[in-house]
Amino acid sequence: MGYRSEVVIIVYGDEENMVAFKKTYDEAYAKLPELEQGWINDCIKADDRNGFDDGRFTFVAEDVKWYEGYVHVDFFIELLEQVDDLGVNSEFIRIGEDNGDVETEYQGGDCEYYLGVTRMIDGI
Repeated sequence: MGYRSEVVIIVYGDEENMVAFKKTYDEAYAKLPELEQGWINDCIKADDRNGFDDGRFTFVAEDVKWYEGYVHVDFFIELLEQVDDLGVNSEFIRIGEDNGDVETEYQGGDCEYYLGVTRMIDGI
């Protein structure tokens, strides 16, 4: 089954810059092999928060193998590397199976810090 993570990405900014981000997303997506396009589509369809809506892009994926070198993962990593050039903000959080395996990244000149990680004790 392999090591799994939960991943959330949001990208937001003013309308003009989000149009540029969507164009960049669409162009990069079109270059992906059909199998990886299908994986992204399946993930986007799996959660009604996903996709472009209300002036932002949201991607939520649970129970996924999130390793650099996977084409669909590299697609998102490379996309997020362009955030500053496109004038938008991005927030990325990945939580792995291991307790201390949490990765956060906030980019852009006007991050709102919508995403965060909360720890709690469950089962009491």
